[in-house]
Amino acid sequence: MSEKARAWARRQTAPCSASKAVLLELAAMANADDVCWPSNRCLAAVLQVTPRTIQRSLLKLKAAGLVGVSTRSRDNGGQTSNLYRLPIDSVSDVPRNDADDTPPVAQAPSQGRKNLREDTSDEVSPAEGSDGGFGAWWSHYPKKVGIRNARKQFDQLVQRGRVLVAKLIEAARRYALSVHDRDPKFIKTPANWLAQGCWDDEDVSEAVVARPILEEFGGPRELRAAVVKRLGSAWTRSWLDPCAWSVSSREILPRTSFAGDRIQRDLGELLRRFDVRVVMPQVLGNGRWAAGE
Repeated sequence: MSEKARAWARRQTAPCSASKAVLLELAAMANADDVCWPSNRCLAAVLQVTPRTIQRSLLKLKAAGLVGVSTRSRDNGGQTSNLYRLPIDSVSDVPRNDADDTPPVAQAPSQGRKNLREDTSDEVSPAEGSDGGFGAWWSHYPKKVGIRNARKQFDQLVQRGRVLVAKLIEAARRYALSVHDRDPKFIKTPANWLAQGCWDDEDVSEAVVARPILEEFGGPRELRAAVVKRLGSAWTRSWLDPCAWSVSSREILPRTSFAGDRIQRDLGELLRRFDVRVVMPQVLGNGRWAAGE
């Protein structure tokens, strides 16, 4: 993970909110040399969009000079995922506002609303429909309560031009990382998080970025590799790696019931394939958790 790349990506002005989300995810996956090589399917799974959206976004980022793309081949000559390089030393950190670029939403609210409707038409999966990015944000937010009030707050923020959809999605993802081992009752409701402007809390964001995952998942390496292939390294580091592993019973032991629910929901097929089950934690008292039976 390249912290320099992530900080750089947050300061860039991408052609649209969908491409900004892709740029942020590439930065999250980049190594010390600011390169990564996720597949389109991997990026689509992490951001919960269609592979076609990923392809469009990558083309826009390449045209804007925000990512370099190189093809890679296997030993047998077959093509594999592309290699993406972030030009953090050659692209200015000052947001661009060239004549051909879309004006920032905060500077031109009416035009910004139009662009958001155009650019986010397929940012979310087909099942979620064209909802201005709310479905993608909701999927990342760690507490699923009060969806009606949350939608109202979300629409007000976006329509008034106070914040880009991509920033809300990235901030929700960071907040989920920061509270993944917290008792759910101490996690802000979605509507309050939006109303209180927590999406603009840089202190929380930086704290999440700086917090390292010291160890990888202690279970079967082939299971972890399959999860990385399916959902990406960022998802794996956030949800699977912090879990304990029971060798004798082939059980994943998450830190919280929220994490357990997320793992069961996203890895249902893989869990069955590898004959693994998730054991939910139980409350012992004083806010402590222990694995259930």
